Amino acid sequence: MQLGAVSAILTPAQSCPLVVINGSGLIRFGTADQGFRNRETFSMPAVAYRFPGRLALPHEAQGGVRRVGYRAACGGLALLYVILAVVVTFSMAPTYDESAHLAYAAKILRRQPERDLPGFDSKMPVSVLNTPLYGIGWVLRERGADPRIWRRLHNIGIARLSTIAAGLLLGFLLWKWAYELYGPAAALAVGVLYCFSPNLLAHSTLATTDLYAALAFAATAYAHWKLAARPGTRTLLLASGSLALSQITKFSALFLFVAVPLSLAPAIWMRARNGKPWLRPAVTYAVVTMALTVAILNVGFVFHRSFTPLRPYRFESAFF
Repeated sequence: MQLGAVSAILTPAQSCPLVVINGSGLIRFGTADQGFRNRETFSMPAVAYRFPGRLALPHEAQGGVRRVGYRAACGGLALLYVILAVVVTFSMAPTYDESAHLAYAAKILRRQPERDLPGFDSKMPVSVLNTPLYGIGWVLRERGADPRIWRRLHNIGIARLSTIAAGLLLGFLLWKWAYELYGPAAALAVGVLYCFSPNLLAHSTLATTDLYAALAFAATAYAHWKLAARPGTRTLLLASGSLALSQITKFSALFLFVAVPLSLAPAIWMRARNGKPWLRPAVTYAVVTMALTVAILNVGFVFHRSFTPLRPYRFESAFF
């Protein structure tokens, strides 16, 4: 298409690849979506060539290489984290409370969630996640299987593998949150700090509830951040579900019922100030959250003493 010394106009609909060569020999690459939406004036005759399909522009090719390198760096960090965690898992001796967490998980699986021993006072149903392979080894031992088989499964290192998986998920969540807030460089920095954090590495290699609680707290904060930014059915269910699930990880998760409303208060105030409906969404969120919390607590504690009035309960704290 020959263009004289006149204006060349491209509309947004013309988003196919375009190369413009003007009389001075200047070659311009792009599409209608990348800067050629407005009137372009050439002082000399120009020729525009249109190509079907997708054209790899120079800066995009460079960006593609960078994306591959970035993904390789993130994947390398994740792999390094798993390697470090596995090495620590199978080289570290059991801690004093890991056996109590696993014993209480076994009680949950037997539908006997009573805390009838002093060591069970702070144990939570989430410890069941550490028992799949470990529990199989215990069953094989009880049934008189070959010790060479059940000892490989009924091993504290095997039980810790589930915590490593939760730690990897926590690292991904923090990376994703940093990526959405500040971009890829910040997300990569978070990944490096997470991978080499002694505290996180230590707790992600134990069959306890600390890492699960950290994951639940972070997921709750992230989900409510999304809910405040984009209120909707999906974000509401994610926020309510994460808050409800956190209640079976650690007793301290109860404080989230104070922290979360305080964190949502500015968003609710802004909606009210801008004339947007806020009371109905807030009530809906509260009802859904409480319903999911009650349901998950009952499932987590295998419906033990569900619908029992408060009067027959014997509380440890004098406050009650």
